[in-house]
Amino acid sequence: MKKIQIALLPIFILSLAGCGELSAIEYNNEIAQTLDSNSSLIKETITAYDSSIPEIVTEQTELDTVAMESALEKATEESEKIPSLLSLTSKSLEQETVVEEELAIYISASGKCLTVYSQMLNYYKSGDYKTDLESVSKYDTEIYENYNALIESNNKLADILEQYAE
Repeated sequence: MKKIQIALLPIFILSLAGCGELSAIEYNNEIAQTLDSNSSLIKETITAYDSSIPEIVTEQTELDTVAMESALEKATEESEKIPSLLSLTSKSLEQETVVEEELAIYISASGKCLTVYSQMLNYYKSGDYKTDLESVSKYDTEIYENYNALIESNNKLADILEQYAE
């Protein structure tokens, strides 16, 4: 009896190997769903920033950072799911390779967005802007540059996924 079990084990393992592969459409859907959620939450950080920080900041400006903190917390939590997308496998090795290359860029851009946003938030929460007004424009520029890089990568991923939607 043990000989039969041992003989069947390689067949069972080989049958499981294909179970993790997703069709092109399933793979696309998994990637797109997570990216849409992440991009939406990062956009919320920008919206919170735009509504919380006036165009002109002075030493006397009083700021409420609660909305920015909440948006950052949600976006950070969601962005932690992105690297798990790299473990997905597609039946199309070409699709998987192309997506993973751009996904690495997206992960980096997402991380930079949230890192700069967190630094900016600490800058305002601590009141450092009252003694260092020059950093107001520095953070403003960095936030939008990083967000635009994320959107660019997101759009490239959307274009890549569209190629495999058929």
